[in-house]
Amino acid sequence: MVNCILIDDDPDIVEIFSELLHVIGIDILATGNDGKSAVELYKKHTPDLILTDLQMPRYDGDTMLLKISQTWIPMLNSL
Repeated sequence: MVNCILIDDDPDIVEIFSELLHVIGIDILATGNDGKSAVELYKKHTPDLILTDLQMPRYDGDTMLLKISQTWIPMLNSL
């Protein structure tokens, strides 16, 4: 089963997407409401998929993705 983290600063959006993802069989490992928590949740859960808003507090979506991508560099160097 595909798993994901869901990040959005609007709790209504998180609830709607959570219900939709459940219906289509995607397991939600965690939800967050800002980019910084998304980075922490990614490191904790290493999901298959990240669904995120781009305009959020504490790291916008672009910064969040940059920080997450930087976690891959040490992993790739160890291969």
